[in-house]
Amino acid sequence: MFRFALLGAAAAFSDETSLMQGLKPVQDVKKTHDKHAVANLLESAKSMLKNGETADVVTFAQATLDEIVSTVIPAIQDAHDVEQALLEGRFAQFECAISGPHPVHCPAAPPGLAAGVSEIRQLDLERHSKVGVNIDCRNEEARICEEKQYCDYGLYYLWRGFIMVESDLRETEDDIYNRNDGHFCAEDAHGNYIKNGTTEEFRRDSVPIMHDFARKWPLVITAEGAYDAHRPTCQTKFEELDDKTAQCHSDQASLEGTACQHRIRIKQVVDDFNCAWERAMVEYDFVERNARLMQIDRIREFQALSTVECLLNRTTERNGRPCDEHTDEITVEISHCEEVRRNVDTSRFELEFPCEERECGGIDSPSGIGPHLHTDGSTLPGCDGPLMCPEVLPQCAYMLNGVLKLEHSNYQGGRCRPLLPEHPCTAGEIFPGLPDVPQPDFHAQTDLGEIFQPDQCPDCLPDVTQDQWKTTGNSHCNQREPCQLCELPETAECPVPERVWSWYTTLSVRLPAPAVHVAWSCTQGAQNNHNQLGSFTGYTYDLCAQECAENPACLSFDSSARDGGNECYLSSTTAATGGGLRATDANYQYCERPTDEVCTCEVTDSVGHLPSTNLGTQGALVVTNTMNEWVNTRGGISSLIVTKLTGSGHCALTVATGALGAGASSHIYGEGEHHYPMPTGNDNIHSFNLQCHAYGED
Repeated sequence: MFRFALLGAAAAFSDETSLMQGLKPVQDVKKTHDKHAVANLLESAKSMLKNGETADVVTFAQATLDEIVSTVIPAIQDAHDVEQALLEGRFAQFECAISGPHPVHCPAAPPGLAAGVSEIRQLDLERHSKVGVNIDCRNEEARICEEKQYCDYGLYYLWRGFIMVESDLRETEDDIYNRNDGHFCAEDAHGNYIKNGTTEEFRRDSVPIMHDFARKWPLVITAEGAYDAHRPTCQTKFEELDDKTAQCHSDQASLEGTACQHRIRIKQVVDDFNCAWERAMVEYDFVERNARLMQIDRIREFQALSTVECLLNRTTERNGRPCDEHTDEITVEISHCEEVRRNVDTSRFELEFPCEERECGGIDSPSGIGPHLHTDGSTLPGCDGPLMCPEVLPQCAYMLNGVLKLEHSNYQGGRCRPLLPEHPCTAGEIFPGLPDVPQPDFHAQTDLGEIFQPDQCPDCLPDVTQDQWKTTGNSHCNQREPCQLCELPETAECPVPERVWSWYTTLSVRLPAPAVHVAWSCTQGAQNNHNQLGSFTGYTYDLCAQECAENPACLSFDSSARDGGNECYLSSTTAATGGGLRATDANYQYCERPTDEVCTCEVTDSVGHLPSTNLGTQGALVVTNTMNEWVNTRGGISSLIVTKLTGSGHCALTVATGALGAGASSHIYGEGEHHYPMPTGNDNIHSFNLQCHAYGED
């Protein structure tokens, strides 16, 4: 911070020369930081008022006073304005992470989350469209497969019919041409034909044979023709199936590629947003912490200058006359100016923090602000935990088809965190949700049925359904290609200090506090006029109970929810210690926290981070469940988890920098996770004491 080194030296002055040296003009003072300058000026002004000075010194004092009013105080105001602009500029980085470049706050920022979400929605639509194309193609492929199979079964039917009639014809041919006992071509052992074709017997026996051959020959010709005529149809079906399968493989590959790029882009957008958000958190956290200290300095400087102004005014009004040492005149004068200091309006130097609520880590004060001035002028340390704002963006809402839902309240023009979808199929496995494909072993139908009579109609196909053929047949169709692996890139390192990064999950969502469970004792009625901790509407019974449970100061509550209302009243007293119970009021239910709460607890410590941060524990976790006594610990503890195992009280952990409680801290770690860096410091815990407290107990 730019400090105003108004005066260079002197706490007391014995002559006019030394006093003049102490009150040299502001513009002659070096502009380097000197935290004692205002204090020296104050002491000089007190000395002037006490000892009295010449007219020249009084004139010089007036010049100094004019310099304070015209130069120094406006400079303090300028420093305040610069700090206010810096706060607002750093806080605007959160909006830059969402909306992208801003001409003032972040002109060079990359496209923000909203632009990424808009792009992701287009990829959602493209992915969904290709899912539909893939399904349509596979359904068409399945239809062609069915037709091809049906054709295969019919072709096999005709083929079996051809074989049957041809085999039958060959039997007749054997009757004719067999050289052993054939009717026409039988031979003796010497190869001489032994049949006499001139006999009446030969001619009589030849007639039925030739008639049989004449009947069977056309059947074979017809069956062969039917098979040959049907075969090109099946060949066409086979080729159509191959073409469609190739197209479907291409569509599936396109879908998998689009789905993979979709997932990669979502991860990139989320990673970029997380990093930008965390960077904004780091920068704003740093500025907010320092701005608070600078604000305190500026206010105190202004208050001190107000005292100096008052003292110099009194010196001028007294025309250099010294205070009477035999009376309390100097005390009265200084007290008057101190009163001016206390009452001076400093509101113009109070910064407006866009975000200032911090976690305190204590049971009684779960949240608050950082260092600030008390009404008595002292500095209160405030809370030193992580910021509890700004509000983390909600997750995006999706339609059933997986496409971002524009009309949902969470969308807000892309101000939501997209979810990483599952890849549509697993690497090495077949794409799910599609029609089944015939699997090996492949074979023709084994039962042609009772209607198989090719000798009656060799070119006829029976009126048989595909399912009937399938009962004994399993004709081939093309197999599907397995899905390919979709590898997501590693999350790029985000240059954010670990001291803030570890307070958040990878999605920049604050780790939720564990729910507090209390065995409430409830009855009809309400406590009279004791709602010191707040009155609320729109609360269910469970919400009212949880609100009271999470506030250790809350000992009872009244709820109208059980009677159809939505009112909730929280109290730091019970009916017995407060306003009494209005038991006849049937509109309310009065619930009281039990006073004899007990619990068993354990503490888990880590020399690194906690598992929930995915940042590495740097070694094994150590669990301790010894209670109500100091236990020495290992060195290097950087984070803790306090867990309640049983009971209705609350677990509280006290830590110490020495063995067996030596150097115990006043800070209490309540139930839940306590991340690095911890309020009591890092690597300095050497013992702790785990206890169970009843609610309302310090």
